[in-house]
Amino acid sequence: MPFDGSGNFNRVMNWVNDALANIKILATRHDSEDDNFAAGLSNCITKDGQSQPTANIPMNGKRITNLANPVNPQDAMTLAQMMASNVRYDVTQALTIAQQLQAHVNLASTASVAIKAGPTYTLVQSDRNKLLRITGANVVTLPTAATVGNDFAFQFRTEGGALTLHPTGGALVEGLAADYVIPDLAYGMVWCDGTNWQVVNSTRGAPVVSVLTSSGTYTKSPGLKALLVVVSGCGGGVADTPACTTGNSVAVGGGAGAGVSVKMYKASDLPATVAYTVGTGLKGAGGASIFSGQTGNGGGGGVANAAGSTFAGALPGTGGSASGGDLNFTGQNGGMGVRAAHGVATAAYAGDGGASHLGVGSAGTYPTVAGGSTGNFPGGGARGGGSGGAQSAQAGTSGGQGAIILTEYF
Repeated sequence: MPFDGSGNFNRVMNWVNDALANIKILATRHDSEDDNFAAGLSNCITKDGQSQPTANIPMNGKRITNLANPVNPQDAMTLAQMMASNVRYDVTQALTIAQQLQAHVNLASTASVAIKAGPTYTLVQSDRNKLLRITGANVVTLPTAATVGNDFAFQFRTEGGALTLHPTGGALVEGLAADYVIPDLAYGMVWCDGTNWQVVNSTRGAPVVSVLTSSGTYTKSPGLKALLVVVSGCGGGVADTPACTTGNSVAVGGGAGAGVSVKMYKASDLPATVAYTVGTGLKGAGGASIFSGQTGNGGGGGVANAAGSTFAGALPGTGGSASGGDLNFTGQNGGMGVRAAHGVATAAYAGDGGASHLGVGSAGTYPTVAGGSTGNFPGGGARGGGSGGAQSAQAGTSGGQGAIILTEYF
């Protein structure tokens, strides 16, 4: 063999030794030496690609430099191309070389864009590294993790509806064995670790705000990071305006504003579901609203005085209190209703409704005849009624409806 197994070339003949030994020039000896050269050259790799390696080539710690970017799946990847393709290798997965190659298929090509308007779509292998533009509410069914393997990923951008990720094959999405909802105006990446799915680098364009006006149960949304809860009771209502006679007047005090409680929760502090109560309106005190230990009490109700011809006040409601929040605001008291003096028939003042932290009360007035006026939403106190002279009774009313306002952050 021309090479000795360590890369050293061995000659067959030594012409100097032949001359010293008086060996004449013979064609057979030249042919033997030349055949040895030919065998050695045939074992080398040609630069134009005519010959190929027949065994693995150890590089002895040396680099292959100035390598072109890969084109086909079996091409070697350069460091620059790997960085540009955002390749992620998780050493804890202990991938074989073949698995690594399979994981990085198509990374050299430019990621394409697929527009999905809904309502449903099933993800396939060719969606690897694509950007899915969700232009309408869409339920995307994910393939089994075993089918796509480690490092399968795609990007998403919701720009016209929510993206719902539906797992299959027992896989979890962000640790949940249920559909995972990504709202509109979000951008990020979904990645498979070979067993389950992760949502990474997700940026949501706006929090999700819900205004609850009736009692029920809140279910914690998948992917929730924090929840801001504002609890407002119902504003205080006002009593009926009594009937009045000639030469007399009558007034009703204003209802008070409701209490408001504000608190920020970490998602981990909340159970999966929370029952809540939204306060409703009455002619007297407003109902309380309650969410997970937070309470916004309703405003107190305004009361009427009796018809008469002397100056007298009609008591207003007292502002509702609040508790359980990071911030707790007491509602404003209602305004005093005033009955006229000296028998002036039209000089009655209907008491102002008190304001809550969120809703203003209904403004007082000098009526000839009037019942109560409902407070503003949410939690504003009702305005009282009043009348002078011969007038029939007028109806009271409730304060502004209570509410719970939820702002979800993901």
